[in-house]
Amino acid sequence: MPNLKIYMPDEEFTELKTEADIKYDYYDYIIMERVKYEIEIYVFFLKKINFKEFFPGYNIDEILPELKVGEDGFPTYDEMEVINGFDFNLENISNFKDENEKVMSILKSNINFNLYNIISGISLLEISDEKDKELNNILSTTISNLKFVVSNRASTDFKTKNATMIFELDGEQKNFDKVTLKLGGAYSRYFQKPGFNLKIRGKKDLYGRSQLKLRADCNDPTIMRTKLISDIHNRLGLISVSSTYVQLYINDEFMGLYTLSDDYKLSWVEKVYGEKNAKNLYKCDKIEDILPQYYDGCSNENEEEMNDNSEWIEFLTAVENAKSAADLEDIFEIDHFLYEMAIDYLTGSFDHVQANHNYYMYKQPNGKWIYLSHDFDHDFGQEDIFLYSTYDYTTEGNHLLELFVTTDSARFEKILGEVVSKVFNPSTLYSHIDEIKEYIKPYVILDKTPDANGNYPGYFNIDSGNKDFSLEQWDAYSEFTNGVSDMESYGLKYWILMKYRFVCNSYELECDPIYLDENYEYPVVEELNANYEYDPIFDNWHFTYSYEMPTETSTDYFFDYENEYYTDILFETPIETTTESPNELATEVLTESSIESPTETSTEIFIESPTETSTESSIESPTETSTELSTETPTEASTETSTQTYSESFVETQTISTVEPTLTEIEFISDDEALEVDVEEPTSIDDNDSDSEEEEDLVTITATTTNKIKTITKTVMMVRTTIIN
Repeated sequence: MPNLKIYMPDEEFTELKTEADIKYDYYDYIIMERVKYEIEIYVFFLKKINFKEFFPGYNIDEILPELKVGEDGFPTYDEMEVINGFDFNLENISNFKDENEKVMSILKSNINFNLYNIISGISLLEISDEKDKELNNILSTTISNLKFVVSNRASTDFKTKNATMIFELDGEQKNFDKVTLKLGGAYSRYFQKPGFNLKIRGKKDLYGRSQLKLRADCNDPTIMRTKLISDIHNRLGLISVSSTYVQLYINDEFMGLYTLSDDYKLSWVEKVYGEKNAKNLYKCDKIEDILPQYYDGCSNENEEEMNDNSEWIEFLTAVENAKSAADLEDIFEIDHFLYEMAIDYLTGSFDHVQANHNYYMYKQPNGKWIYLSHDFDHDFGQEDIFLYSTYDYTTEGNHLLELFVTTDSARFEKILGEVVSKVFNPSTLYSHIDEIKEYIKPYVILDKTPDANGNYPGYFNIDSGNKDFSLEQWDAYSEFTNGVSDMESYGLKYWILMKYRFVCNSYELECDPIYLDENYEYPVVEELNANYEYDPIFDNWHFTYSYEMPTETSTDYFFDYENEYYTDILFETPIETTTESPNELATEVLTESSIESPTETSTEIFIESPTETSTESSIESPTETSTELSTETPTEASTETSTQTYSESFVETQTISTVEPTLTEIEFISDDEALEVDVEEPTSIDDNDSDSEEEEDLVTITATTTNKIKTITKTVMMVRTTIIN
């Protein structure tokens, strides 16, 4: 397995540890952030209202003295002075048990501006329908103006431009002397092990990628969900990000096992499409729907183009006016989008377009926009409601889904059947899960073994309320045993089996009778199993679970660890040794532009789903006997024959004629539905050290949260709802 070593000044490493050690519960933090945002909205919103005009006949000075309404009818208070007067100390709200109490304590904490009383007082005032609409417009404008400010709050987290990096694989190393490291994520910040975002500067890159994400995926008991979803994309030949595993060290301190993924940035676009300084790469984290009125819910990654949203709004307007898929065929990659939706549906994903975030929209050089999803740690049964449901459940309230799925279900169901046939089936995925488990097990053991002081690798956030998972749980939850993480966490193979059966029966697909047989037997570790049961009375699910995690990991596993063989795999998954590729991959194939998987007979490392012949290395999966890097998807060269190779049942040949390979194209590669994008060979990687890093959504507030001034007394319930969602 590759080693990723990062170095920075000692004082900065100490600062990093301090910043990463979050002392309070994540949900308290979410409550605080969302209520703080609500307060900011109302403080700025109220300042823009002419109370004498909107509420004539009322003595506002007497009813709402805190507003300090002037002769012209507008409040005269100082916005920042008011906001700073609220108590946003997490320690104080953590003393309250009830969510309502937490919210109310914040709203009432400014004795000179009790927002709860102000909102309640305004709700009693009469207002005309016409003026009510005007207030909504003012509110919408206020929210839009605040979105940019809030979305950049995380930029105050730890960040250093003084880092260097060494990447080691097969005894060789790559050195990078200009690296930016930043704490990554929002939700994941509250896990035991923090995530990081990396940017390689100085016009250098790691196998064609200059911006990368490191995540510990502590909420995933299996540490495989991100890898599996990336590989499924590769299997289908979809343009997306890829992921692999590394052992991370910072200043020679062992941080443990991490997933390493590439990131949708301008440098990624340049590498994949050949478009330098792309003008239309939009990160969507707060968009209520893909419609023009919500255009500002997505932000352009190109800071020089942030003020020009004309092409983006033009696309959204076309979406709004479209009556059928045919109306968008020339400007949107519809089939690609439907493949993504099929994957989301089959893996129970709820954290992308359905949740209005964790995706990008990019206008390709061919003029078509393409949907690009990311962040997969909540996929594969991390939420039970999607296990036994048809796709209709997830289309409500999303214009694109209603247009492409509800209106034209036949097209979607055809693609759904193809995804099930090619990849989402037990015979394909079970063996792949086994391969990944075999590969990462030695490193999982090391990751779950404390040092002499009882500290686990990389655990900076020692007071985290998130679960630790034992090695026994890791093993069981990768199979058919269901567990509990930050939410429901189905066993990987159990989810696949049950979803496969449900989809095969619901959509009348031709499926493997072995797995459709209700008598098909599978092992369950009862003492670790969380029994999920549906309650028809309350239309909800509940589970029973009694397992307690052991305090230490057995040292016996070290003996297994020492006896395990090592296989270097970068952005690919290992499999059992085979003597011949089922797909008849030949050595000469590796010298051409194809997406084939390397085998034992290969003499080059072919790591990415290739496209046109390139002379640059890519970050994909290394394989066996290899003495040089492929022009398509290389990793470090190895002169010895590995004991493992890639699963040929999982990697098929594909021809992507013109698109430069992406990190996503490492494991699963399909030979049927190849994407074709006409691009030119990229010339260089932009060294722009933008502060724009991938962050998970902290707040999703839209104009619809408060459509009328009289309804803003519902703030408490609104905050509770957004926490759940």
